[in-house]
Amino acid sequence: MSRDSDLIRRIRDDVQARGEAMLDEVRSLVELESPTGDVERLDALATLLTEQWRDIGAVIARHDVAGTGAHLVATWPGPPGTLADAAPVLLIGHYD
Repeated sequence: MSRDSDLIRRIRDDVQARGEAMLDEVRSLVELESPTGDVERLDALATLLTEQWRDIGAVIARHDVAGTGAHLVATWPGPPGTLADAAPVLLIGHYD
């Protein structure tokens, strides 16, 4: 079996094993209202995301911006000497 096939199998098995928990987590985020312009609720969501992402190894830089809520920069360092370390991926999104 190729290394790629093994990785795909491991990812599939992990998602299947944790599927319900993953759905519950996404559901809790979707149900947490964070409308544009509501700085208090946006900041509360930013705090929750910071905690969750730190729990899975992220380094978070939080930039508080008056009147708009916090901006977050999350970085997950890859293992040294791997493609994850040498070729980072940038994801950009918003949470309002």
